[in-house]
Amino acid sequence: NIWAITGNPVEQTGLETFRGHQVGNNNVIGVEQGFMDTATVLQDGNNNVALLYQLGGGPSSANITQIGNNYSEVYQY
Repeated sequence: NIWAITGNPVEQTGLETFRGHQVGNNNVIGVEQGFMDTATVLQDGNNNVALLYQLGGGPSSANITQIGNNYSEVYQY
């Protein structure tokens, strides 16, 4: 569950653009997309986690870049 893991994910409800940049270690970000949303996430550091949940109903897209070491992970639901 994206809410349980991230606490407060970015919510996109339609035709929205999100850009996020996290610097440091142990970063966690969650993005929940609705309809035709775009997201760009950059995590720079070690032990980062990015979660992406696309609800469907239209072509949403995300670009997630992680720079660092040790268990950098991306989950798409």
